[in-house]
Amino acid sequence: MAVSFIRRAVLAAYAYGGLLASIPVMLFVGADPDGRLLIAASCAGLIATGMSAAVLPRIAIGFSGLIIAGSFFGLAATGDRFYIYVAILLVFYAAFVCFTILHLSRLLKMRVVAQVDLERQQEFTNLLLNEFEENASDWLWETDAELRLQHVSPRLVEVARSSERQLLGLPLEQLLLPAVAAPDGHPSTVLWNCIAERRTFRNLVLPLNIAGEQRTWQLSGKPIFTNGVSFSGYRGVGSDVTEKRRSEERLSYLALHDALTDLPNRVQFQRLLETARQQLGASGRFAVLALDLDEFKSVNDTFGHAAGDGLLRAVAERLRRFASPDVQLARLAGDEFAILASGPAARDRHAIALLASDIVAAVASPFAIDGIRVSIGVSIGIAIAPQDGCEEIMRRADLALYRTKGEGRNGYRFYEAEMDERIEARRALSTELRGALDRNEFLLYFQPIVTKEGRIRGFEALVRWNHPKRGFVSPADFIPLAEETGVIIPMGEWILQQACAIAAAWPSDISVAVNLSPIQFRHSDLVLLVDSVNRR
Repeated sequence: MAVSFIRRAVLAAYAYGGLLASIPVMLFVGADPDGRLLIAASCAGLIATGMSAAVLPRIAIGFSGLIIAGSFFGLAATGDRFYIYVAILLVFYAAFVCFTILHLSRLLKMRVVAQVDLERQQEFTNLLLNEFEENASDWLWETDAELRLQHVSPRLVEVARSSERQLLGLPLEQLLLPAVAAPDGHPSTVLWNCIAERRTFRNLVLPLNIAGEQRTWQLSGKPIFTNGVSFSGYRGVGSDVTEKRRSEERLSYLALHDALTDLPNRVQFQRLLETARQQLGASGRFAVLALDLDEFKSVNDTFGHAAGDGLLRAVAERLRRFASPDVQLARLAGDEFAILASGPAARDRHAIALLASDIVAAVASPFAIDGIRVSIGVSIGIAIAPQDGCEEIMRRADLALYRTKGEGRNGYRFYEAEMDERIEARRALSTELRGALDRNEFLLYFQPIVTKEGRIRGFEALVRWNHPKRGFVSPADFIPLAEETGVIIPMGEWILQQACAIAAAWPSDISVAVNLSPIQFRHSDLVLLVDSVNRR
């Protein structure tokens, strides 16, 4: 169809060009000067008219070429030198016209090809955008100059819980602005400041109420300007990031809270403690209560970890009764809890003591865990800032807790300066105890075991520590320390070997008794040790 049309157009151009070319051939020689001028001017214009068909150079050159040939023949037929010169100029004019026709033809072809490529690219882009909108969780949005929605994707209709008819033409502010006035710094304020100033915005997180449900959208957009000057609207991308934000908030929450009891964990408690330090004024104060459950390990070992976990949750629920803006709770680890008291809860020593005694009484009430009745207690150590220091307040609350444990448990004690002195003395004694056996500082004393008749039937071996500087150290001081540090294992072996070696020289009816620590039963091969000593 196109080939036959072009063929007919070429024939028509040739016929029309030949008809017009006959004018100078037939009329130019016999015309007067004014007629010749009119014919020449008309032919020059007709030659230039061929450039209008430059999109098809065969038509343009065929049309103009015939007129050029006819004009040249008419000029040359006069035999006049002047018209011969004009004919020569006509040749140059014809060359210019042909060059212009070819150049315009090339430009038009390039323009058409570019337009076709642009349309193809636009069509491809539209296909990609349609596929993007159908398959992606994001959506595209576009407004006009009055900020009314012009493009509504199916995904936007879905997340907005509306219809395409309701959304098309809807002012953007009705979709994105909260129902009540937003406070300063609200994301919607930032959004509308950007729009008012015709600025680009990226990944702006916006909380919205969609059909009565709190949702979170993330929007990006850029202004569109016609000819780079006139504002014609906004175009951008949006996505519903509600679930993502909830997951992030949940992870952040879990990072700062104990998964078992849902109380703040050690990290969060340290933050609370640091905030309290920073806000501590000249006349202010706060207290730290370190809590440790009594007999929790026996419950855990007897009834299992499930019962232990249930007990921890139950204790946490009882502690929540005391929670307030001035009383903040935390679970540090295992059966260790902590409380930060400030404001009225820490106004004086009596208020803090009252809080601690109420907690002791609350935990002392029996618990029902999976049908099991469990009774435990709680030991509390208390340190107060600033009188007990701010930076070491946690350590000093622990020292007070150790004193409570050592004095019978199920109660509370306030930190006292001498507790630090006792800890330092205990630490120094522990260090010296580790080398006492190698330095031969231990001695064995034998206490007689007497029958009712007054006859000696044996002796009990008693270890004594003769320190070179301290003198004799009480067994009540160094035996518990030896059990805590593990020194009791080699010390017990030494006592057993020395007692048996000495008793070997006694009469056969005199026995020797050696005291053993429970630690030796758990952490040494006691049977093999006794057997090896007996063989010597």
